[in-house]
Amino acid sequence: MILKLSFRNFLKNLKLSIFLIIGTMISSALIVGALSVNDSIKMWNERKITENFGVADARIVRRGVLPFQQLPIPEYVISSVMKKGFISKILPAKETLGRVEKSGMFMDCLVLGVSSEKLSNFLGRKITLDKKEAIVSKSLSERMNLHVGDVFKIHFPFGSLSLVVGMIGEKGFLNYRGFGGETSGSIFLDEDLLKMMGPNVLYVSYNVELDRHPTVSKELESYDLKVMNMKYELLNSPGNQVLGYVLLAFSSFSIMSSVLIVYIFYSSLSYERMRTLATLKVLGFTRKGLTSVLLLEGLLYLIVSSVLGSILGIVIGKELLIMIKKSISSFLEGTMIYVDDIPYAISFRTFVTGFFVGVFLPFLILLFFSSKLAKKPAVNFLREMFTGTENAKRKGSVNIILIITGVFLLFLKKDYLVLLGISLISLGLASIFKLLSLPLALFLIFFSIYTNTSGVYDLLSKGASFFIASFLLATGLIPIFRNLSKKRSSVTTLVGLSYVERFPKKSYMMGFIFGIIILLMTLLYTIPYNITNFVDDRLKEGLFGYDFMVFKNPLKLLDTRDLPVAKGLKKVSRVEVTQFVWKGKKRIVAFVDDNFLRDSIIPAEKEKTWRERLKEPGTILIGLYRETPIPDKIFGTLESFPFGKKLFTRFEVIGSYMIKDILVPVDLVSHIKNLPKGIRGVKVLLGK
Repeated sequence: MILKLSFRNFLKNLKLSIFLIIGTMISSALIVGALSVNDSIKMWNERKITENFGVADARIVRRGVLPFQQLPIPEYVISSVMKKGFISKILPAKETLGRVEKSGMFMDCLVLGVSSEKLSNFLGRKITLDKKEAIVSKSLSERMNLHVGDVFKIHFPFGSLSLVVGMIGEKGFLNYRGFGGETSGSIFLDEDLLKMMGPNVLYVSYNVELDRHPTVSKELESYDLKVMNMKYELLNSPGNQVLGYVLLAFSSFSIMSSVLIVYIFYSSLSYERMRTLATLKVLGFTRKGLTSVLLLEGLLYLIVSSVLGSILGIVIGKELLIMIKKSISSFLEGTMIYVDDIPYAISFRTFVTGFFVGVFLPFLILLFFSSKLAKKPAVNFLREMFTGTENAKRKGSVNIILIITGVFLLFLKKDYLVLLGISLISLGLASIFKLLSLPLALFLIFFSIYTNTSGVYDLLSKGASFFIASFLLATGLIPIFRNLSKKRSSVTTLVGLSYVERFPKKSYMMGFIFGIIILLMTLLYTIPYNITNFVDDRLKEGLFGYDFMVFKNPLKLLDTRDLPVAKGLKKVSRVEVTQFVWKGKKRIVAFVDDNFLRDSIIPAEKEKTWRERLKEPGTILIGLYRETPIPDKIFGTLESFPFGKKLFTRFEVIGSYMIKDILVPVDLVSHIKNLPKGIRGVKVLLGK
């Protein structure tokens, strides 16, 4: 009988059923969608371990102070590492970066010079490296269209080599793509071909469990070595998991909104069920029986909504993953970091988690209402059917508290607190005097629009003001629409507007909840799209209109030559970057030449007079993070980089720019003629 009544109520009220299902399925959909992104990234990383690492568990380099060069590892250190009991295999290698060329195509990659014998011992199978041949990783061969027997070139800082593809590294370490598994690929060649003093990298294989890799690797720190446990860090890096949790946290607002929808729904459902419950109570149903009827009916809603929500979450997860991949690809375009396709994956645990969260949280609300309704006498059910109104108790005291709080905030003399105080006063006055709702709403809207915002708190305060203004606007317009509908609209419209006027808080809360859900779902889908468009636009503009930037190694102190210019470049500009200590803080200053002032493209540029003024002696532009007054002159110490001469210098400030508007964050800009003699910086070549 109880089961029959529950099914009858479920099927009889299809509109309410659909309303609840849509509301509660949101939480399941968002949880499954966010966590499935984590599942996809996790399985992608596990696949990289098999396809790109193989037997290599860790990468070891020597600690040093030179950022542009990896120091050779002494032979006695290599021997000591080999004797460690937790290391089963070791491969010394000469590692550097190279640029592969074939048929007019170029691509940067890792180059490893190894011994055939040591590589064979490391992999556990016979590998032969001829002096004229190389092993090309599968990932690189696919991107460069290289096959066994093809001839290609590798360009190094010390020269170039012509080699033949002797073998394609299909899987494992021979398909190595860097310790993060994200480079374009690798080339293995005979160690004698690389003009280096000795091996600068060790690849090792542990004979302990994965969880113990960080522990045992600490024993190698005494040899002044830096150990990167590639497999462990790839699987356990917070950066690989944080994306899904950020999406989940971002979705939590929508999840909370869906819970509120469930609460309001069961509040309405209890009102709808009062007649049925009163009849069942008169017929002799016990409290337990009434609770069972409501619980079973509610569980039908929750099970259906959770299943549909989990299925919808799979669709959301796939779309989010596609957008994330597009955003990552746009960011990394033009670098040697390459992110291959991330296949979508979802674990059974994620699906079950989304299902049970969609059932568990609403079930607690359902249990609360069921037990509450079952305790009421039948007379109370019938009375509440005709006298149900929003509780107005202590309403006057709340309005007074709002006004007093608003007045208090006005005296704090903070712009964002003043705006919030005016909003609270308006809300309190409009609740007491209904006729003030519409004029106060319009006042808040225009006041907020014409209030300057320069910080996060100002934006939050303006958002709160708009929220209160929208509530007052709705409560002010509803009576007007209701009066107009008496003559021109149907009875249904009149009843609907009367309900909203009778229960303003409940109606507005419902609209606010759906608004949050729509807003957050829109943001979840549009943020990756806008990031992609932003990066694409910046890439089209380039580095001030240039296509690439070349740095000269500042540690080569004896090399005073300028960077050579390749043929075929349309625009070339030379820049020297150094440090300027101003107000106790080191700032990056770029000294640019006449070509930069003539050819550079700056999207946010409003006028170009600064280009000529910057050619005057002792002039400089200052970068700002927000609109603030700029000084007429600045005094500080100009320092060589990375070390060298220092000189106390004075500059005349001729203008400013916003650092956020340029692609490369530079604090100060001056002309190359203003760089004093003896001050060395990093030489940069911009080209197009």
